[in-house]
Amino acid sequence: MFRIIRLEDRIVLEADAANLATGLDSSYGSLPSDSGAEGKEIFDQNNTAKLLVVSDNLAQSEVLAQAADVDTSVLKYDPTSIDLSSLLDSIALTLDGKQASSIALATHSQGVGGISLFDDLAVNTDTLLSDVNLQNFFSALGDMVDEEGRIDILACSAGAESSNQTMELALEAVTNRNVALSDDPTGNGESGGDWILES
Repeated sequence: MFRIIRLEDRIVLEADAANLATGLDSSYGSLPSDSGAEGKEIFDQNNTAKLLVVSDNLAQSEVLAQAADVDTSVLKYDPTSIDLSSLLDSIALTLDGKQASSIALATHSQGVGGISLFDDLAVNTDTLLSDVNLQNFFSALGDMVDEEGRIDILACSAGAESSNQTMELALEAVTNRNVALSDDPTGNGESGGDWILES
């Protein structure tokens, strides 16, 4: 009856909206009420964390948050009431000064080779190369991931660019960390997606 499939050994599990497994921790701690985000904290024995950052504008964002692996912290944010600085502060608060072994950003794609962290903010190769605020955000995000860690971008076709300067390369240059993206639809298999990050 329950169908949950692990995404590699990193961040999330695939779950059908009506079939969440019992026993998954769906309790969320509280971040400051003005942060526009809420989260739960879990750290492993090495004092590192895996963090899933979920945009509330995703269909079934709550299902995705609840389907996170039990050793993954979850931070949900409202892209209409938060900015880059506030999102970064919320991530840092969730990590509580610890480095993450993995941070995944689950959000909408912005066409092929791009994502949308906020309704009015496209992240793609061009904006990463030209927008200092985006560079600062992703550089600071990379600093929150340990040197052997990875940043996962969970958005449809975010890694599907065919040019030599792809979003993956731009993100890796800015974050100084390994970055993984998908080159096809991301999400539940029954809806035509998968949770494989091909890059």
